[in-house]
Amino acid sequence: MPISTRDWLPSDIGGSTLSGWYKSDTGLDGLSDGDAVTTWKDATNNGNNLTQSVAGAKPSLETGIIGLNNASVLRFDKDASPGDNLFSADLGGDFEPGTGDFFIALVAKFPSSGTQFVMAKANNGTQGLNLFISGSNLIFRPQTSGGTTNNLNQNNVVDTDYHLIVCRRVSSVITANFDGVAFTTDNGSKVNDGDLNNDAEFHLGSTSTNGLDTDMDVAETFIGVGTLSDSDRLRVEGYFAHKYGLSRSNLPSVHPYKRAAPTVTEIIRNYFFTNLRRKNKSKGMRMKSTIPNLN
Repeated sequence: MPISTRDWLPSDIGGSTLSGWYKSDTGLDGLSDGDAVTTWKDATNNGNNLTQSVAGAKPSLETGIIGLNNASVLRFDKDASPGDNLFSADLGGDFEPGTGDFFIALVAKFPSSGTQFVMAKANNGTQGLNLFISGSNLIFRPQTSGGTTNNLNQNNVVDTDYHLIVCRRVSSVITANFDGVAFTTDNGSKVNDGDLNNDAEFHLGSTSTNGLDTDMDVAETFIGVGTLSDSDRLRVEGYFAHKYGLSRSNLPSVHPYKRAAPTVTEIIRNYFFTNLRRKNKSKGMRMKSTIPNLN
């Protein structure tokens, strides 16, 4: 049977649903280098666009980043005004994992230290999703209502390089990877089993209440509900690394996608149906279906 092969995408993650997916190569129609960004469109069909209406609080679009295969980034600049360079989206019920599995991923650079919130969906910081800089370290803290709460810490993330970050909860255990390697304090057994559901908006670049803005460049990020398997976590890293030219410098030598990006092979099956012959001979109809095979 004939086959076709294409690049693997985050939308191919099995057993899960993307709540929001934001890419610097789409969703920024009509903008040029240095422009303020009002809306970063969601690449899923959910319509969960990230928005900022306040003129002085909008991130900017920066194009032609040499260290990212000449890709673009959204630049969040920290200053003295709380909530500056903040994007928000009301995800509604699209990110309500409860006590179940979820995941987040991004390609970003963090050039300065301090207390800075990269990503949050929390009620005043007491319940919900939190990913933030503390000093020069990156902390993944799903702060939950009830249950056991553990954090994961990655040392020394503040520099001038772009990094691949994947954080997740699977079966009540949180894990996180930085450039394909487990966070500094991730021993594979950190329990975090509380309820993450809340009515708070999703924020990128700050918190909504206390400021704590972040200095960062973001090329792409997504968030989802469901299980991100070990295999799909590796595919996410490979997808990011090869799309943005980071495979050689960021991924460890033993990573399965160090040298080539993940792909999907689809088997094309043909079915022929022949109509009953009456007076004239009719032509068969050809139909196509595909069965994905992840590589």
